[in-house]
Amino acid sequence: MRVVSVLALLGLLSLPLAAPAALEAVRGPWPVRSMAWPEPVAVPVPNWHWWRSDQGQYFLASPAGSNRAAPVSLWMLESDPGGRACPRLKAQPTERLNEPELHPLPDEELALPPRCLGGLEGQCLSHDGALRLRLSFEGQSRLAPAHAGRKAERLYTGRRRLVIEHVLSGVQAVFEEHLKDSPRYTVLGPASVVYLPELDSVVLQGLGPGTGGRREAGLHCLPMP
Repeated sequence: MRVVSVLALLGLLSLPLAAPAALEAVRGPWPVRSMAWPEPVAVPVPNWHWWRSDQGQYFLASPAGSNRAAPVSLWMLESDPGGRACPRLKAQPTERLNEPELHPLPDEELALPPRCLGGLEGQCLSHDGALRLRLSFEGQSRLAPAHAGRKAERLYTGRRRLVIEHVLSGVQAVFEEHLKDSPRYTVLGPASVVYLPELDSVVLQGLGPGTGGRREAGLHCLPMP
């Protein structure tokens, strides 16, 4: 049993921008589906953490928010009976985090390098060869001169695109980010896109269709074709 994280592009982390920007799903043949969880949480989705049991079950844990007295929330991922929908999230008592057979899933145990697709452009392939991911940038960058005691910084204008492709079928899910004189772009973290072969699904932590500045509120997936 293993989990294949295909990006560091759900955590998906985004550096603060002068103007809101995000990699957002566009209409395509591989639709992005929303995942529902049992209760509201105060912590953004990209800050949730992956856990795994010795039996190979996967869990998502939400850390405490600004209110330190608030307990974390814990969900176990269950496969869809028909195999054609997103995994279901089943609420678990937080005391389960103390069980010895449950442990955080470190980046080192993910099947792709933690820095995979962490830059402006790049590509990678899942270890089982089922998924191919590509980041590309069409546009230009310029070095803004230093002024008022601030260092010179590089600004980006153009379109940045993430393509997640199911190799066997050729079906693709496409995410785009539009930048205009922006010193930052969305940084893809190791658990932004997590491929779960056992659940026939790709979980997107913080990525979704047209979510913009609200993208952190959602958890989405790509059921395998």
